[in-house]
Amino acid sequence: MNENNIDIGDRVDLAKERLEKGYDDLDTAKKLYDIQKYNISCSTAFYAAFHVAKSILALDEIDFKKQEGVVSYICKEYVNTNKLPKDMGRLFNKLQNNRHKAQYKDYYETSQEKCKEQINNSESFISEVSKFVLNRIEEEKIEDEILINLLNSHIK
Repeated sequence: MNENNIDIGDRVDLAKERLEKGYDDLDTAKKLYDIQKYNISCSTAFYAAFHVAKSILALDEIDFKKQEGVVSYICKEYVNTNKLPKDMGRLFNKLQNNRHKAQYKDYYETSQEKCKEQINNSESFISEVSKFVLNRIEEEKIEDEILINLLNSHIK
């Protein structure tokens, strides 16, 4: 399943790196929203959720070259098995579809309302995935205070 055939290395450090990237992207999406750059904000909000979702893949020691592989894996292995709530699969797909429209659809302008919804959806997804990752590292008895604090700061 590892399409990249790479040595993933320390899965906890990689998960932490991906979480930080996702959380930073969420902050960037909000800043872009504030300056009315709605298309790029919408896209960045998806990437925030995407990077946080990839933290799960790091813990699983798996990765994919394409976004579709990541989205499909999360839905198949975590949403369809009820490890993540069903609505998270729909939300992840919606985030990706909105990003695609914002980036690639000609003459498309994301409205302020749609952009705000995208950011809110990204925050909800990130919070839920952060809860899942926190529970998982507790179950695996991984003691990393920085990671635990990082996760707790993004759980609502």
